[in-house]
Amino acid sequence: MAITAQDPSDRDICIAGAIAPGDPVIDAVYAHWRARCPPGGIPDRAAIDPVEIPPACLPHLILWDRLEAGGYRCRLSGSAVDRAHGRGLRGLTTAELHGASNGAIEREYDWVVANRLPHFVDRRMAWYHQDFKRYRRILLPLTQGGTEVRMLLAAATYYYGTPLDPRAEP
Repeated sequence: MAITAQDPSDRDICIAGAIAPGDPVIDAVYAHWRARCPPGGIPDRAAIDPVEIPPACLPHLILWDRLEAGGYRCRLSGSAVDRAHGRGLRGLTTAELHGASNGAIEREYDWVVANRLPHFVDRRMAWYHQDFKRYRRILLPLTQGGTEVRMLLAAATYYYGTPLDPRAEP
């Protein structure tokens, strides 16, 4: 496990290249993605079949398209994600979603593309002016009919409190 950043005052956790969240949704989505990885590679979008993902995970999924000019656009977002953000994310870019915090967050997306590895975070939603709310998110790289990373599959869960003392999701 490689911990790339950890802020003890904020209890933010970023793990790149490996995950150990203990979150049933994220664990299940990661297992689905991992089972579809060809030897030495990453899965193609066509290998990810929503029918084979546990139904409880579907509301937590986000699919990001990597844009030619840079950045990412949300192709689809599940109902739990939309509810946590107070709006539908479909069609929004990461810049439109994250505002002033986009640079730091988009670097994580770019890291996944460059390294072709998963990236997990557990942190406050301070960038969304909801720092009382925490989220866990994994980004998983996908190809799209070639070898280049063209999409990112994400799973996110949202909760109040700390990872050690979570309360009901919103």
